[in-house]
Order: sequence, then C-alpha cells, then structure tokens
Amino acid sequence: MRTSKARQFDLLAHLAYRESSQYTTRMTSLDSVMLQTRYATGDVVYLPPASYEFTIFHNETEEIVYSQRYEPGDRDEAEDFCRQFIDVLVSQRSAKKTSALVVCASGYTAYLFAQRLGALAEREGLDCAFSSGVVGNARNVEQQYDVILLAPQVGYQLDRVQLMLPGKPVVVIPTDVFARRDLAACMRLVTSAIERADQNGIGGWYL
Repeated sequence: MRTSKARQFDLLAHLAYRESSQYTTRMTSLDSVMLQTRYATGDVVYLPPASYEFTIFHNETEEIVYSQRYEPGDRDEAEDFCRQFIDVLVSQRSAKKTSALVVCASGYTAYLFAQRLGALAEREGLDCAFSSGVVGNARNVEQQYDVILLAPQVGYQLDRVQLMLPGKPVVVIPTDVFARRDLAACMRLVTSAIERADQNGIGGWYL
C-alpha cells in the first residue's frame, strides 16, 4: 500500500515544475531532477520500487553536504520532506564566505573603507570579506568576488562598470553609508545585490 501511495504522488514532477526565484530546476532524466542555486546543486533520483535518493553538493568545493534516501508516505509528508530538502539547498549560500570588492578612483579611500569593514565583520563573526581596488582595474579581479561595491565618488561610472563586468552584480555605496563605514548597511547592500542577481539576473544598482 505504501508503494502505491508513493507512485500516485509524482515527487519528481512536484520538484521539477515548481516556480522559484531561489533556484532553477530541470529534469535530467525520466527518473531524476536537478535543483540548482548559485552555490549548491541538489539531485533527486527515483529508485524503484518506491524510494528516492536526495543529495546536495556544494558547487565550489564539490563536497556532499546532504544525502538521504526517502520513501514517501502520504502526499503531505512527501511535500514536507521536499520543503526541508529545498531549505537545506537554499541555505548553502552561507557555506561560502561572501567576498566584496570595494573600488574607488585611486584605491586609497576604498582601502580604508574595506579595512574598516573587514575588521568589523571579523569582530562580529560575519561571513563576509572585504577587499579594495581601483575602479579601472576591476575587470582584472572581478572573478574573485561575489559583488563589486563602487565608492560614491565613482558612482557615475556604474553603467560603464556594469558593461565591463556583465557577469557580476555592481552596487553604488550611498554617501552616508560610506562616510559612516556602516557595516550593517553595507552588509545589506551585499546581500541585496546577490539576491537580486539570483532572482532577476545580473544588474547594477544604486541602493
């Protein structure tokens, strides 16, 4: 009877055709589906006669962070299990330390700003690292960073930098945040930029 219930509820289709701004899905075969975020990939494979294998691995380290075989009961139980699986998948963002590059015209003010924010982030135990550079050199190092932060004095170059770095979220730091070296506000900038990139595609913003 348990097998019959499991086959009546198409768990793979339930996962494959869900709409979400947090991850993408695709059927990789008749018996498997893949869910992918920027940082992690989840695989769900049907194993006859009535079980499924759920696996999540981190994209950067390729380390398996979750692995469980599951035999569905009723539909509500199966949906709840899938929700828990997705929560683990999406939460893997925190498994990777977020890195932000602060740039200005000369590199000096960006350096002071990044040093201050980095020290505060370390003291607060926040999973984010800040580096500094010159706006004209951002293209040479952009692959190392999750987000590029423009100092307000070079904010007018937002469009140019975004064209130069089409694969990276770029944000202009508000003048008051830059002046105060506001860690909380800057962390919100970084988080918001990455979330917007995940949900809506890469873009440049004044925040």
